[in-house]
Amino acid sequence: MPVIVRRQQHRAGNPAAVVRAYPQAPSDRPVTCCTVTRISAMLFRTLLATSAVCLIGLATCARADILPGSSRAHEALALCDAATRETDRQVSLALLDRGLATAESAIGEDDADAAAHFAVFCNLGRQLQLRSVGFLTFFDVRRLRREIDRTLELAPHSPGVLTAKGVMLLRLPRLLGGDSSEGERLIRRALEVAPGFAPAQEALRAKGP
Repeated sequence: MPVIVRRQQHRAGNPAAVVRAYPQAPSDRPVTCCTVTRISAMLFRTLLATSAVCLIGLATCARADILPGSSRAHEALALCDAATRETDRQVSLALLDRGLATAESAIGEDDADAAAHFAVFCNLGRQLQLRSVGFLTFFDVRRLRREIDRTLELAPHSPGVLTAKGVMLLRLPRLLGGDSSEGERLIRRALEVAPGFAPAQEALRAKGP
């Protein structure tokens, strides 16, 4: 919107008001807000796509892999699995809150608990899917990556964990650390470890040629 500036101009000895319009300097606020909105929307779509393979049923797959960890960690995985199957959003969120708290407690007792780190990834990832995207989401995504990296460090041969990280790298945009070639490599590695592993096969089908 132009800025209106009034000044006096003398003509024949008589002052007369002259109104001139000067363009206002552009504000960065609308651009910044629009940029954040677009990134948030993109992130939300990404998490929805990722959750289809990463979260639904993957906690069960991880338990089938006999992912090393405490009974508390596996309880947290079971809560994530139950929340994923729950149709009531509020009930699901309550289960995820319990699952996340249980997993964090297990990590507090033993940071080398692979199942606990994976349970944080599962419960937090599902929470992000169900809750609206805000500024804290970006920090949560960074935490998701740390947890899945730590899980893979502790259980490098788990097909469920390999698949989870692979799908996350496939779906995340580069802006947030996505890497399609590395993601595909991890998924194929999961199939080398466990030929016929259904979540990995589904991930490759979803990726396409």
